[in-house]
Amino acid sequence: PDPVGREDLGLGGTGPKGIRWERHGLEAIVKAPLPDNVTSKDIHAEFYQKRVLVSVQGEVLLRGTPGIDLDREECFWEIRSEEEFDGDPLARPCLWVHLMKMNAEKVRWPRWLFKEHAMSIKRKARERRAAERALERQAKVAQKETNN
Repeated sequence: PDPVGREDLGLGGTGPKGIRWERHGLEAIVKAPLPDNVTSKDIHAEFYQKRVLVSVQGEVLLRGTPGIDLDREECFWEIRSEEEFDGDPLARPCLWVHLMKMNAEKVRWPRWLFKEHAMSIKRKARERRAAERALERQAKVAQKETNN
């Protein structure tokens, strides 16, 4: 069985704009690089049980319906330095968004952080398969015409 609760660890996935997320047991941490000039006043975040919205300097960074219910009172964000090593002079600012599971000991983080992302991926796959089938039909018709 899939690990749940504190055992739900590992990579989560990636998204646009350099966003990546990881499973850390009771929480998922979403990490996004920030421009050097961003301050805490430039970050706007709203956490709900079934919805997340995070923007940076007015540009939406995260928006969607998580694949599980969130404990909105425990969700938070912070600006941290992404260092390759302690005292790294090239460290870049990074936004860390901590999303906390509701019923954390009983559920597992889904494959996709947001349902909209999963639906988008599935829709694109369906469209690709439909296009492949259409090309196959065209090839069969062309082959029949060549044989006649």
